[in-house]
Amino acid sequence: MRQDYDINMSYEKAWRVRGSPEESYNLLRRYGEALKFTNPGTIFHMELEDDRFFKYLFMVVGPCVRGFLNCIRPVIVMDGTFLKNKYRGQLVVVVCLDGNNQIYPLAFGVVDREKDDSIQWFLEKLKGAIGEVPNLGFVTDRKTCFSKGISSVFPSAFHGLCVQYLSQNLHDKYNNDTVATLFYNASRTYRESTFVEAWRHLLAFPNGSGKYLNDVGIARWSRVHCPRRRYNMMTTNIAESMNSILKKPRYLPIASFLEHVRALLQRWFWEHREEGIKVTSTLTKWAELVIQKKQEGALTMKVNPIDCYQFHVKNLDKEEVVNLQTKECTCKEFQAEQLPCSHAIAATRDRNINVYSLCANYYTNECLLAAYAEVVYPVGNQSDWKTSEDYVHITV
Repeated sequence: MRQDYDINMSYEKAWRVRGSPEESYNLLRRYGEALKFTNPGTIFHMELEDDRFFKYLFMVVGPCVRGFLNCIRPVIVMDGTFLKNKYRGQLVVVVCLDGNNQIYPLAFGVVDREKDDSIQWFLEKLKGAIGEVPNLGFVTDRKTCFSKGISSVFPSAFHGLCVQYLSQNLHDKYNNDTVATLFYNASRTYRESTFVEAWRHLLAFPNGSGKYLNDVGIARWSRVHCPRRRYNMMTTNIAESMNSILKKPRYLPIASFLEHVRALLQRWFWEHREEGIKVTSTLTKWAELVIQKKQEGALTMKVNPIDCYQFHVKNLDKEEVVNLQTKECTCKEFQAEQLPCSHAIAATRDRNINVYSLCANYYTNECLLAAYAEVVYPVGNQSDWKTSEDYVHITV
């Protein structure tokens, strides 16, 4: 277990927890109650068919949901992958990015497969956990069950598509590297002019790639047309990375798998908390590096004041207008990322303004520490778990 699944436990406990697949399903209700008892605010739902057949499961650990609501950028990345145990099923993961650009796990689910009913159920439980989140966004692949579920359960949220997924679709459909490059430029740019140029070339291709992307919905993949902030979350890569981390544990019986997830959260929260304590900078390590790189780019820029807050910034043949009061720049990067662009940094240097005052709180080390401030506790000995009064034998 230690070598294959990175779980630190004795040989005897490993086999006791592992159990048979059937026994594991019947541990779920008691495991969920133990998890909720040791980690207040945890939500653990099981859906049974005819009161005895396992159907769906949803799990979010209390510290994760509170950290998300208070300290994490409101963009959720969702993806599914197959479980590998005897009864299979589909694992659904919901993750975000913290201010240090690290995976922040939020919720996990087990369903029979990704379909309208199962994803609707999962999203309803997620909505119950996080409530109404201002400026919420989702990033998924193009499965219709995701689109239907998000629009039904989170009607005010923005639903963006993974540009890596769309790029692969373009390659499979048209097998043209130029099309892929143009799509990359069009999807990730902050500038309308860059998008227009790339889009014009895409529409000129006779292979229909422009029509395909238009039918998908430009606002769902183009950063410059996105009605909400996607920050740097243009793909589902972080969810796929989470699935990859859980690749070997997916062979475990279901209760053992969920315990592995809990133990992973315990370890991550501790490690990120310890790492954050050692940081002496205002921003997280990742955000500091981003700002440093932009500061280097700002060195050659010429700044001319327009008024107390607005500045005309020139760099070679390009020029922008920065507004430090509204935290905006005509390059659009400042407002899209909530980190100052190089033009804004040039303006702060000219006016001797602290650049950190222009950064969103998400990127501060203080906020990162708050995201991981709580402890994820173990569930204790299985022999001490209580059997609820409504216990029923679960059939798989």
